[in-house]
Amino acid sequence: MNNTIKKWLFPKQITRRVYVNVVLVVVMHTLLLTGLVHIGFFKKERYERKLDMLSAIQQMESQYPARANEYITAYQAGKITKAELEWQMHRVLQPVANQFSELYPNIDFGYYSNDLQQIVAAAENSQSYIRVFAYSYKLPEPSREEADCLGTRDPRRLLGFDIQGETDTYRYNQFWDEPTMYALRPLYHDQQIVAYAWAAVHRSSINRAIILRTMEIVSVEFIFALTFLMAARRIYHQMKREIKGFVLTALGMSEAAKAVQKDKENVLPEIELLLEKVSADSQEIAKVSEQLSLETGQRVRAEEDMVHIFSLTNDVLCIIDESGIIRRHNPALERLLGLPEEQIVNHSLFEFISNREEEKNIEGSALVSGAFETLLQSRQGEQRLIAWNMVRSGENIYASGRDITEVRRIEREMARLDRLSLTAQTAAGIAHEIRNPLTAVRGYLQLLQLKQECAAAGSYFKIMIEEIDRANGIITEFLSLSRTQIADLRRGNLNRAIESIAPLMGANAGSLILELGDVPDVLFGEKEFRQVLLNLVKNGFEASGHDQKVTVRTFAEDDAVVLQVQDQGPGIPPDVLSKLGTPFFTTKDTGTGLGLAVCFNIIAAHGAELKIDTGKSGTTFAIRFPLIQQDD
Repeated sequence: MNNTIKKWLFPKQITRRVYVNVVLVVVMHTLLLTGLVHIGFFKKERYERKLDMLSAIQQMESQYPARANEYITAYQAGKITKAELEWQMHRVLQPVANQFSELYPNIDFGYYSNDLQQIVAAAENSQSYIRVFAYSYKLPEPSREEADCLGTRDPRRLLGFDIQGETDTYRYNQFWDEPTMYALRPLYHDQQIVAYAWAAVHRSSINRAIILRTMEIVSVEFIFALTFLMAARRIYHQMKREIKGFVLTALGMSEAAKAVQKDKENVLPEIELLLEKVSADSQEIAKVSEQLSLETGQRVRAEEDMVHIFSLTNDVLCIIDESGIIRRHNPALERLLGLPEEQIVNHSLFEFISNREEEKNIEGSALVSGAFETLLQSRQGEQRLIAWNMVRSGENIYASGRDITEVRRIEREMARLDRLSLTAQTAAGIAHEIRNPLTAVRGYLQLLQLKQECAAAGSYFKIMIEEIDRANGIITEFLSLSRTQIADLRRGNLNRAIESIAPLMGANAGSLILELGDVPDVLFGEKEFRQVLLNLVKNGFEASGHDQKVTVRTFAEDDAVVLQVQDQGPGIPPDVLSKLGTPFFTTKDTGTGLGLAVCFNIIAAHGAELKIDTGKSGTTFAIRFPLIQQDD
């Protein structure tokens, strides 16, 4: 039985599958339409009843007799009893409820008194008919339970909730709930709610009308569906015969072309020319298919080669559209940005550019000109300088980018060293020529300072000697610029060297913080190291201001020992940062501009690397000393 049903619902023949699908579609359409029609009538009936109720209770408010308020006032004043108030309210309000019951059949109307806490008037009229096709049907009377509910005059049973404080409220309950919906409107006297006008519709007055309306539409739909299924069955059998004849004819052609000529009666006239064309072109199709197979194989192999090249190159390769959206990229871009593929594809290339002004220039012209350099910022905040070359092809732009960050850094370092070397050579040449006369002048000034007749000018001699000593200090710094090697390069520990000069560094204003990690030994000149560290700490305190902190930190990182000097100053402006280390460049009023130049020269002589990280919260100078190699 199950196999029979399965074969009928899931046949192998295409004609039968089409027929079964048509039957299922028609049946599902009929069932769906039945449900939609029923729901539509259901909503329509309730919507119309809701409008009737809201309109009616608004009119009931306007026709609320003034005498009722007079009775309520008398009751509140103690002039009449509760029973008298109930009788008088029922006498004046019941006619109004009856009037609206006649105007709106199958809707219950009434008034509820706040003082009596009960319904004082209620009316119903269930004499209503509905016409379906050529027949009229009478809607049923309310059930005994519903009639009893009206008789109790309990608003909580009749209306389903406490009506205190509600106004113009209606509700759709579940399909078989009672009442189906209700509406309320408060009645005021002396700015107080004294009564409510209410209306309610019961399920018995709606459900049968909805069902009869639904059956009227569904009957017509069923007749149309049955007619359509009969026509579909006829077309199915006709198509089955035609396709079977076509298949038999086609098989005959494939086995022997002569059979077609002898038995043309079995070939459909519409496909006779088609079968002849297929037979004639079969060999040509086979040749073309073989050629396409070869070309496809070559293209697949070429594409695989390009994918390997695309993935293995260290240069960034990507395909972007005219608006800069990245459509495809190689793994080099993921490594550069430190982001996964889903955070790069379908994102704009300009999102990863760190300089907004640079982004505007690129958007305006670079995508057209095809070559530019820009800074990309990775997820870790590192900025890399990329040289781009772009080629446009149709709507796509093919871009290749090479990381030239290190190249530019080396170029800048070489230029700085060239300037430093030239300055050092010049300084070394003139330093000796200046120092000898200064030494002689200093000696004679000391002799004059000791003579009695020159005692009155002793303060002047002291100032001149101090200025000569300052000039000698500048000459010493000149000579330091000419040193390209460390004279006493020894193995040692940076932490011990820092701790030995910590009291001297702490003599500056402010607070010195040491965060010394466990680091291995490195090769360094202790005298030169002390000079660099003292200079950087002194500059840090000067930049941070009074009572600020300067932190000296050491730690091991990969193949180096890192020394950091971090201050809490306002940071270094970009135009000043690019000139740091240039001889005679200074932002101080009394500086010579040689301190950092000497420090940079000493760091380079150690084979160390210097990195400066600056911002609004301070500046950090980081020096990376290479570890001692095993053969050292």
